[in-house]
Formats: sequence, C-alpha cells, structure tokens
Amino acid sequence: MEEKTNVMRILDKNKMTYKVHTYVSTGAVNGMEVAEVLGENPDAVFKTLVTVGKSSAHYVFMIR
Repeated sequence: MEEKTNVMRILDKNKMTYKVHTYVSTGAVNGMEVAEVLGENPDAVFKTLVTVGKSSAHYVFMIR
C-alpha cells in the first residue's frame, strides 16, 4: 500500500494527475542531495511551506 500525504489525497479526490518522486531509501536529507538523487538542477528545486495565521488564513511560501 502506497503511503499518501494529505496533498496527494486532495489531488486524487479532484482527479488530478501527479508524479511521485521517492528518495527516502537514498539517504538524501536536504534539497541539494534530493536534487542530485532525482537528477534535477539544484537551482530549480524549491521547498514549500504552508502555515495558518491567527486569522485562519493560509500562507504559502516557496523557498529556494
């Protein structure tokens, strides 16, 4: 059984296609290592953070 994140469940519910990249077994622990494992340019890899403010508004941050 494939483990799914909440985002994956939302995409499934809305019948949206997506591609899963798995790197857990590689030992990669940071963005640079993950980019290397996936064969991606490190300058094109971003970390996404989602927070909820006191007003209950959601804020999305992309960090390079």
